Amino acid sequence: SLQVSNEFIKVSDKGFIIIIEGDAMISSSNPSESYYPGEIAIIDPDKDFTSGDVVLANIKSSGIKLRQYIK
Repeated sequence: SLQVSNEFIKVSDKGFIIIIEGDAMISSSNPSESYYPGEIAIIDPDKDFTSGDVVLANIKSSGIKLRQYIK
């Protein structure tokens, strides 16, 4: 397990990390806003999100995915 000091990253007690798999979040038009296989994403389920944020989504047809939230 990986432990991250909350001195560097503010995450609720329910926070966790995931390791990115696959290439669905790689953007050829904007590589700096891409998520690559092997990278770590910190997930905080208590954090509010707005349109444009990247979220962990449970998509009925394909399971849990990292996606951009568009309202």
